[in-house]
Amino acid sequence: MIRIISKRNGFYRCGIRHSTTPTDYPDGRFTHEQIRRLKEEPQLVVIEMPGPEPKSGQDETTQAMAEGADINSEAADPERKAAPGQKKGKDKGKESKDES
Repeated sequence: MIRIISKRNGFYRCGIRHSTTPTDYPDGRFTHEQIRRLKEEPQLVVIEMPGPEPKSGQDETTQAMAEGADINSEAADPERKAAPGQKKGKDKGKESKDES
C-alpha cells in the first residue's frame, strides 16, 4: 500500500489531484515509474506501508463487507430497490395514489 500526502491541496501528479489529507492507494495502483516520480516530487510525501490488501478475487464491496460495512443500507445505495411493501427514502410517509 502507498500513502500520499500533498503539501499543496490539489497538486497534480501521475494523473491524480493529490490532497493534503493522507490518501491510501493499493499495491499495483501505480507503475514502478510513477512511484519513482511521486517519491521524487518535493510537493508530495510518499510512504510505502504494509497493510491489509483485498484478497485475490475480492472487489471493493466484498472487502467492505469483510470489514463490517453495512452496504445494504439506503444511505450506502440510495437507488437500491425497497423490499415489497417498504417505501424508499423520499416516498416514506407519502400515500400511494393507488391506496385511495
